[in-house]
Amino acid sequence: RARRHPLVATGALAACMVLAAAVSWAVQAAESAARERSARESAEAEQSRRQSLRDEARRLAGRAQLARGEEAIALYTQALERDEGSVDARLGRARELRDLGRLEQALAAGAGAVTGAADSITALLLHGPLLRDHLARPADALRDFERITELDPATDAGLLAVALVRAQAGELDAALALLGQAAQRNPRNPETWIVRARISLQKKDLARALQEAG
Repeated sequence: RARRHPLVATGALAACMVLAAAVSWAVQAAESAARERSARESAEAEQSRRQSLRDEARRLAGRAQLARGEEAIALYTQALERDEGSVDARLGRARELRDLGRLEQALAAGAGAVTGAADSITALLLHGPLLRDHLARPADALRDFERITELDPATDAGLLAVALVRAQAGELDAALALLGQAAQRNPRNPETWIVRARISLQKKDLARALQEAG
């Protein structure tokens, strides 16, 4: 029987090893591709599920806007169960709770809206007055109102709100200075002049109050 040359045997072994390595790499590559495909499909399915929940939350919040009281609160709550990050649902629920006189719950809901959307002027304008007018926490309210002026320096709402808090704290001159800025920027805003008139009355300056009210 002919003996195989050692070099031939070594070459055949090397070829087998190369083939085995190639097969192993191909299997690993296929498994890796399958894992990536599965992860991608899972992520897409989860994204689709979350989008479906967000869409349903928007529909529920839309229905809640047409309702009032407990019915509206129930719908907003259902919306938040589907999308806890819905600022519209948090704000709507906070408004309804406020209107029902459930102020602590309204404050918590409003705080959630502010936390969920720190740059939402609408949320701040709901949360701040709750703190100022209903819960006697003007210092906390002031932070909300000053944040509004930072977000939109051109809006009168934040400046007027800050002025009211200053006036309530007895800082009448500081409040009038802020209202002066608002009047220079937008002299046709009647709310500015009404607030100025009220503060002038607090200062017992009747003539100025009548002038500003007119």
